[in-house]
Amino acid sequence: EPVLIDFQGMRLGSPFYDLASLLCDPYVSFPNGGREELLRTYYDASACLIPWADFREDFLLAAARA
Repeated sequence: EPVLIDFQGMRLGSPFYDLASLLCDPYVSFPNGGREELLRTYYDASACLIPWADFREDFLLAAARA
């Protein structure tokens, strides 16, 4: 049976941190526009209540720290 282990302590944090860690991983390459497309797909699926421009800006700030 699978078990989830989170070595970061499973604390609540920025919802953008894990997303930025995934989409901005230096070992992962995306085709031109691929990262932006995945970010927009995530935004659309999340039913986020903040405007897209604010969501994208918050994501980019988290990515700079990830």
